[in-house]
Amino acid sequence: MCGRPAVRGPRRTSGTPSGGCTRTCGLGPSAAAALERMVVKGTGRAPLFGDGGVTMVTFSNWTKARLFETDFSAAVVAKKDRGGGGSSSKVGRPSYTRTAPFMDDGLALQGVTSIIGKDDDGNYWLQPMLEKGVWDRIGYERC
Repeated sequence: MCGRPAVRGPRRTSGTPSGGCTRTCGLGPSAAAALERMVVKGTGRAPLFGDGGVTMVTFSNWTKARLFETDFSAAVVAKKDRGGGGSSSKVGRPSYTRTAPFMDDGLALQGVTSIIGKDDDGNYWLQPMLEKGVWDRIGYERC
């Protein structure tokens, strides 16, 4: 790892899953597109292309759910009865929330990061479910 951030601002690498294949698989754009069409037709799913050593991390953006804007003010007890807390959240609104990304069989999903939303301080909350060591590799590219 060279220590440079892998993402240097907004960018779009491809409009299709096969876009990276022209670089990593050695296929030309038309061959990659043909392979993608064939796989989609046969399986109903888009193929993933890339190096076999890559760790795939998917993101689920829950920001539009506006979880930190949920109004629980009707359930708030008088200020003298409330505990301490150091959050700048408005009274009756969550200062913390989390998701539980599990499959139907109860197993936790690995490689999934939920973007929970933005709190009153403007911070985005993420909940990554990653294997040990993955977080250390996120955000850096190999040189």
